Amino acid sequence: MRANQLVEGIVHNVVTVAADYTLTKNDQVVVVDSADPVIITIPVSLTIGKTFSVIRKGAGTATIDAQVGVTIHSVGDLFEVAAQYGSADIIVTSLNYAIIQL
Repeated sequence: MRANQLVEGIVHNVVTVAADYTLTKNDQVVVVDSADPVIITIPVSLTIGKTFSVIRKGAGTATIDAQVGVTIHSVGDLFEVAAQYGSADIIVTSLNYAIIQL
């Protein structure tokens, strides 16, 4: 389900998913609402400076992965939103490269 939400004067494009999902250039906030594990995939060729938030609402794990050709890093090489109601930020810092902050 895709929705636009106005928060403090800023429109956020929010998508809620219950199965594996590949981010799009229009996404801003991805809410993972599933009892089963879900993989959120970062695609190639995203705009430098683009950011995403991934929120784990459901009981199933939310893992961040990358398409072939995309490099992702995080502190401790952790790519899973470990706790229900936890979140991760994805920041595209250069072409086909992103940092994950958990």
